Amino acid sequence: MNRMLRIELRRSAALGAALILLLTGAIVCYATPGRWSSSWMALVMIEREYLVLLFPLALAAGAWQGRRESRAGLAELIESTPRPRPQRVLPLLGALGITVAGGYLAVLAVTAPWIAGTARYLPAAAFAVVAVGVLAVVAAAWLGLAVGRRWPAG
Repeated sequence: MNRMLRIELRRSAALGAALILLLTGAIVCYATPGRWSSSWMALVMIEREYLVLLFPLALAAGAWQGRRESRAGLAELIESTPRPRPQRVLPLLGALGITVAGGYLAVLAVTAPWIAGTARYLPAAAFAVVAVGVLAVVAAAWLGLAVGRRWPAG
């Protein structure tokens, strides 16, 4: 499974999706540092607010990957392999989910040093807010993948 995941990371659009999420999130966060530079909770809440931008990007990345496979006729080739469906689909879902989650978390990692010296109290609720954001972008990418695969190739 580890080998298949590495292959999917190389051949899919997952790394590009993570990079787009990181760049968009970091640019938007650094454009308004006064809104989140006071505390950790303000930072994670602003990042959650910017899901309005990151969610559609993750959805589009998943849809693009699904359309690419559909357009290339890859679905018929993959379905002809004698493996169970979950074993064929899980590497792509894993690669897309890991990279999109990593892109979302990387926005936090890029902005955290800005306030690390001044913000002292890190509430446990901040971790819950980040976890919900990660789940949202992963769900968006997977939903986009499903939509892209069902879209007629034309």
